[in-house]
Amino acid sequence: KEETSTIYSPSPKTIPAQEVSGENERTLSITKDDYGNSYYYRGNVLDNYIDFNGMCWRIVRIEGDGSIKLILEDKTSTCKNATGGENAFIGIGSYGFKTIDSKKLADYENCTSDSNTCMKNKFDNWFNENNFDKKLLKEDIWNLGDQETIYSRTEEAKAKGEGHSESSYRLRLKKNATLKSKTLSSKNTYATDYIATLTADEIVFAGVISSGNMNSNSYLKLIMSNSNIYWLSLSLAYHQVSYDLTYMLSSDLSIFSNYDYRLSGSDNNLSLRPSIVLKEGITLLSGDGTKGNAYKVDENPFDEGTLAYSIVDNAINPKEETSTIYSPSPKTIPAQEVSGENERTLSVTEDTLGRSYYFRGNVNDNYLNFNNMCWRIVRIEGDGSIKLILEDKTKICESAEGGENAFIGQGSYGYKYVNSSIAPDYENCTNDKETCMRTILQKWFNEKFTDNIETIYPSNNKPTLKSEFQNIIKYEKWRLEDTTTVKVFEYYAYPIRKRLWDYTSNPYATLLYLENDTFFNDYVSSLSADEVVFAGIIGSRTGNKNSYIFKLQNHFNQNTNYIRLISHFSTTTSAGLCDNGTLSCAISGGSGVTSTTGYIWPSIVLNKDIKITSGDGTKENPYIIENTN
Repeated sequence: KEETSTIYSPSPKTIPAQEVSGENERTLSITKDDYGNSYYYRGNVLDNYIDFNGMCWRIVRIEGDGSIKLILEDKTSTCKNATGGENAFIGIGSYGFKTIDSKKLADYENCTSDSNTCMKNKFDNWFNENNFDKKLLKEDIWNLGDQETIYSRTEEAKAKGEGHSESSYRLRLKKNATLKSKTLSSKNTYATDYIATLTADEIVFAGVISSGNMNSNSYLKLIMSNSNIYWLSLSLAYHQVSYDLTYMLSSDLSIFSNYDYRLSGSDNNLSLRPSIVLKEGITLLSGDGTKGNAYKVDENPFDEGTLAYSIVDNAINPKEETSTIYSPSPKTIPAQEVSGENERTLSVTEDTLGRSYYFRGNVNDNYLNFNNMCWRIVRIEGDGSIKLILEDKTKICESAEGGENAFIGQGSYGYKYVNSSIAPDYENCTNDKETCMRTILQKWFNEKFTDNIETIYPSNNKPTLKSEFQNIIKYEKWRLEDTTTVKVFEYYAYPIRKRLWDYTSNPYATLLYLENDTFFNDYVSSLSADEVVFAGIIGSRTGNKNSYIFKLQNHFNQNTNYIRLISHFSTTTSAGLCDNGTLSCAISGGSGVTSTTGYIWPSIVLNKDIKITSGDGTKENPYIIENTN
């Protein structure tokens, strides 16, 4: 389209491995790989940008089977705002790449002396931390090359076992680059994985030359504040007595420019630049590949027309600066940090049903009208069902005021257990069944959504929904925490308290079922402490008023109040969301104990594949679903 656009040229203007790419060379060219014809970018390309998993990548080549290999450009941003540089690496440092048992500097797999220091584990850990959807990615066969053959220049070097590797001999001396790895050497080794990095041959095809000559005219170049950074390839470069060397690419795009590089004073400049491969046949949504209009692929796992699809699609393609952004890994770490003032993400974690997409931070586009009430969407569960929390029981979202209207009432709810040391319990209300939390929720739900009139509460009977709600509301399996006590400092509590609280060195939240968890089935309940933490609250005395789940100026008009959660911290302490934006609020049981400030906050779950009729999730234009009144 433009003078600076990439041009299809089956044979590039310059010869890979023999010449660097030219200053104005921008081609999509062809070579053979192990699958067929591979189309590769070469030179100073400006239109191979692609957004994926909330990050910016560059397209390296189309493999012979139609899959698409990417290299990271910026892990902190999509391409429009990407700055590249050090953000292209998952870290800079020595990584302990000198492994005693493997004899290789920057080895990929054979790190038997310390499994946390090899390249593979570094890549795998980062991949898992960032919640990539494996359904969209190819588990590629990565070429680690021939790591046995040695080409020695002198008899003395040969006697020592020193010399060029197969790839170094071929690229530097024979000046022959190829992606047909299986025809090179019967001694080639391979790794099957979702993530690794580029081979020396792939770097050479992109426009770099394997002779120490600098080439700043390749799209692989990064503008970095530290000009002495080396990023590592998969390919072995040279055999030495003490250890073997892996090909490295310097910031000025000189590939392995220094044979005398040692893991010493400059070892802190080694870095890893991840590469992944998109599956063949992946759908393009938009874009022309330029930085300002990068390619966007269909990362949405849900069927078009469903509410779940719209939620994910709106986050992948945000309309406003304040819209929620799809970021599989949130900007802040749940349970360790509160969400930021401007953090508005749809992020991903695993629940027991699969991939769960959850809203985190100061989100303003997760509103939904249902049954003449306003709700907020908390998350898409792993089976595609959608969990809601009440925002206003008296009005639809366009006129909703929230505040105390988000709760089904305020007061003690009979939380006075004269003969019990149990804090406000959910199920075990043996003294007065009219006062347990589940009873109150069931009574409210039956009034709004069913024709049932129970005589005994709480009831384990499954009520019959009104006709307009049948096949819409899910009969949910609600999770209660493990009630096996563990010691937390000088007192005993449930594991959830130790896991979420900052008393531990590594607090964490999870939506997975854990050993000894208990469950019950019902149409209505409330959120768990873990779900509140994923929304942006933290399990400590650090307050957070920047989460959609907690707007204090509306929720409370008294000095000391809390929202009852489904979770308990101990036999005598109930979890509560406090008026200062923390999860530290609690109410204790015991003889004569009563609470006059507890709120109950209803949550329901919509069945998967619910269709949407209109809306974008904003308060002014909330989601509307099909077949409701």
